[in-house]
Order: sequence, then C-alpha cells, then structure tokens
Amino acid sequence: MNSTEQKFAQKELLRYLRLGKSVRSRNGANHVRNFILEAQSDPMIHRLFRTYGMRVVDICLACTEILDTPPDFPRPAVSEDPDLVLLFSDPVRLEAFLRKLHQATHGQTAIQRRLAIIACAKAHADQQGAPVTDQRPPATRSNLLKTSIFNNLLMVMLIAGLVIAGIVIVLFML
Repeated sequence: MNSTEQKFAQKELLRYLRLGKSVRSRNGANHVRNFILEAQSDPMIHRLFRTYGMRVVDICLACTEILDTPPDFPRPAVSEDPDLVLLFSDPVRLEAFLRKLHQATHGQTAIQRRLAIIACAKAHADQQGAPVTDQRPPATRSNLLKTSIFNNLLMVMLIAGLVIAGIVIVLFML
C-alpha cells in the first residue's frame, strides 16, 4: 500500500470537511470515494471487504452517513481525526463494523440493502457520540422472524390447548 497516497486522500477529505462543505455533494462524494479506494489498496482491508461481501459503493454510502451530520446537530471539530479515519486505521473496529453491515444486508434486495447500510452507519455514528449503547441485534429478517415467533408463542400454545381440550370434550361426550 502506498501510504503517501492514502495520507493525501485522508488529508484532502479532512480539509474538505474543515471547510464546512457537505459530503453529499459531488465533490464530497469524490473525496469519500478516493479515501475508500486508497484505504482499500491495503491488502488486509481489501480482504475484509471481500470476506464480508462489501462493495466500494456500499462502504462509500456508509461513510457518507457516518460523516454527514444533520443541520441542527452541532458539527464536531474536524481538527482531530473523525471516526471514519479511526475506523479504517483500526482493523478490529473495521471488522466489527463490516460484520454489522453484513448481518444487516445479507439476503436483502437492493433497496433494503441500501436502507440497512444507512441505518447501520447512522447507528455507528450515534454510538460514537453516545456513552450508553443499545445492545439489540440488528433488524435482519431472521431476527425479526425469531422475535415474532417468540412473541406469538404463548398465543399459539393457548389456542392449541383450547383445540385439544375441545377435542377431548367432544370425544368424552360421544
């Protein structure tokens, strides 16, 4: 990996953010994409992307959501490294983030995948600013199905008990 190119892409992204410009603009998207492409030139990061099935477009979307702050939310000082730079410099944090993205997007359609990436990135950005975190599993199809079955299990058992009791009463009366 050519660290000077990665450092240059990182510096350009930080300079762009310090100017107060939006990462959702065309230039902002180009700066984010250049940063991701240079980070991906590291073989370990490229392997992590391939392992978790993340494309550059997906990671750029997630990074844009992490870096973008709502207008009513005070923008943090960009003099220090933002969470995005720290995320790509620490392989353990990057792998945990990619694992969350993979769990949320696995088996989803294109629009569901995009929405899941946005939700995970916003949750990651909120988690970095909040001291207390919510440890619920991501809302994937299998997790939603498991919670739905668990929540309705008592009702199913009650109905099954009533049906069996009705059958026993009918058989006893014959």
